[in-house]
Amino acid sequence: MDCTSYISFCYRCDDFVVNDTKLGQVQKVREHLRSLENSPPAVDRRTKRKLLESNSPSSKLLKDNGGASSLSATGLQNLGNTCFMNAILQSLSNIQQFSCYFKELPAVALRSGKTAGRRMYHTRSQGDTSVCLVEELRKTLCYLGHGGPTAFSPDSLFYVIWKIMPSFSFTDLEELDQSELYMCPRCKKRQKSTKKFWVRKLPKVLCLHLKRFHWTSNLRNKVTTYVEFPLRGLDMRGYLLQQEKTLPDRWLYDLAAVVVHHGSGVGSGHYTAYGRRDDRWYHFNDSTVTLTEEETVVKAKAYILFYTERPDQTTPETDTRL
Repeated sequence: MDCTSYISFCYRCDDFVVNDTKLGQVQKVREHLRSLENSPPAVDRRTKRKLLESNSPSSKLLKDNGGASSLSATGLQNLGNTCFMNAILQSLSNIQQFSCYFKELPAVALRSGKTAGRRMYHTRSQGDTSVCLVEELRKTLCYLGHGGPTAFSPDSLFYVIWKIMPSFSFTDLEELDQSELYMCPRCKKRQKSTKKFWVRKLPKVLCLHLKRFHWTSNLRNKVTTYVEFPLRGLDMRGYLLQQEKTLPDRWLYDLAAVVVHHGSGVGSGHYTAYGRRDDRWYHFNDSTVTLTEEETVVKAKAYILFYTERPDQTTPETDTRL
């Protein structure tokens, strides 16, 4: 439920709905939330942890559109407004180069000699915390790669990130900096100018973050414009620096994952992801994983696109649209 507008998100419809049950259960929840608006948030970290764990949805069996009970993909439980983190983790797990790197890392043991499978929240130094983050990410990606029948709870990873970045609480609204005019070195005055980004060196994994939110009249609104993107053969030569265009021998990319924001608000909504695994596309909606078609993926209003470098660059199939 969106805590601002009190609109419920329906996982079956995959969208926000305003209808209620015959018993008025949703309205009761809305009234309860309104009564808590003026209540002081006096909860410590242990209490928050218990609330998150108690509100986590139960593990659900993976299912596809045909009713099958087993898929080679695993869902992630929502720990309480962690759908964006889940969508990013599912996207990264479908990037073979990224997931294989972490899966091949050795397990990290604690100083006390305990196994790395224990939760490592109470570390003493920033270095220890960074090691914990890598270890928890490694364990999460390994579990997602195994394709278990039940959803995985990334609570250990969530709390390690929370320890490093206390603002990772999904409550504070991030404010964008005001755009500044360019200072002309000749006339010594601020002038209107244009800016364009070029790519100097193409990476193995290309992450494209589309501008879905913008400021208008001191308000940040969502951009709902559909942006066409290719599933295969994204040609990046047109985005390279002129002097660099003759250098790379690999410039074709294939889509690996897509993150989508659902809803109209900036501080509300829901995040899901599409990921390609074994030449099949999956829709990751927290703990629910379903098989989907390519036609559904290309119609999505993408927020973040993950492309991987094509190993065989001899295929003539290319596409420069984006």
